[in-house]
Amino acid sequence: MDPSLFILAITLYLVSMVATLVASFFEKHIPDRLLNTLIIFHWLVLIVWFLLRNPTHTVEEPGNSNYLFLTFFCSGILASGILLRKKYPIYLKGYFMLFLLSLPVFIVVPSRVLGFICSAQIDAISPPRIHLSENYYLVGQGSSKLPPEKGKEPFKLIREMGMFHKTLARDIMIPSPADSIILLEFKENENIFVRTYYHGLSGPDSIDLNIILKSFKDSSQIITRKIN
Repeated sequence: MDPSLFILAITLYLVSMVATLVASFFEKHIPDRLLNTLIIFHWLVLIVWFLLRNPTHTVEEPGNSNYLFLTFFCSGILASGILLRKKYPIYLKGYFMLFLLSLPVFIVVPSRVLGFICSAQIDAISPPRIHLSENYYLVGQGSSKLPPEKGKEPFKLIREMGMFHKTLARDIMIPSPADSIILLEFKENENIFVRTYYHGLSGPDSIDLNIILKSFKDSSQIITRKIN
């Protein structure tokens, strides 16, 4: 996840949870007009998100879609604590209760919740991962700016750095599904050679890829193809 989006998401989520808990104790002093305004704002943000969402906006490369859905979710949390203690229809209370139920899930798997509230995708932070060497991984990219290639999926090369990571190369097209990937040669800050084994139309096959680390644009090049 993008570091700035991660910090914003966890801050807004926790602040919203604390704020709705405090507000629930003072709900008698909170006018219905203010709560209704918050509910309308909550649904308006959802409508705007539907209209403006962009599939190329991801938790790795965030855009308006991510921030709109994050605002929608946190506004739902803010309204839930107050609404549950007021005389509102049971179906409305049930709807907003769903936002509070994210807390137990957050305690168990915080990354899954943070990924969802920033993207509306349950598996936003659980893409395919292939370990290459030490803290270097190939990770499913989700979407690519390059034209789609039949039978291939875009991956990116990352280097893990604790809670965060650094993206070294993008748009690495790998045959899908791949049986295995092995590291052939690694030149730090230059390139990485990997061999991908997969099952093609004519049987088992493999492709050697040269992943260039100096450029993010079309980072992979097919070197050789070997029929096994």
